[in-house]
Amino acid sequence: MMEKAQRIPGLQSMVSYDFQQKLSDPLTSLTYSFRWVQKWLIQIEEVIRYVENVTVPTLCICGKDDPLIPTDTVRSFFDSLSTQDKEWILLSGYGHRLLHSDRSASATNALIDWLNRQEQAIQDKREVESLLSIKFPIT
Repeated sequence: MMEKAQRIPGLQSMVSYDFQQKLSDPLTSLTYSFRWVQKWLIQIEEVIRYVENVTVPTLCICGKDDPLIPTDTVRSFFDSLSTQDKEWILLSGYGHRLLHSDRSASATNALIDWLNRQEQAIQDKREVESLLSIKFPIT
């Protein structure tokens, strides 16, 4: 499998990145072919074209050393979001598997903190609604 993967353009860094650990990870799916991954990587640019339609709160957490998705691609996605309620977190020393590493605490804590802030914002909107007897759209 590794020999085939190494012949596919654009996947060299993915193959050399912790491949044995990926195979032993119970959350890794081997049903996706390297061809599927290559097509997905090519389609990232197409996704960025549609991202301006995103209006919900969005958190982008990116590992600075991610060998699969370049940091500038994620940042371009983030910058293109039309929502004003967005947050960017770049974790130094992290790769692609932010929540599945032995150092996942930083990413997990950032996610939990963000979710707590989102929940508080919804509660605040509901309190204002009840005080003013008006309805705000919950985004």
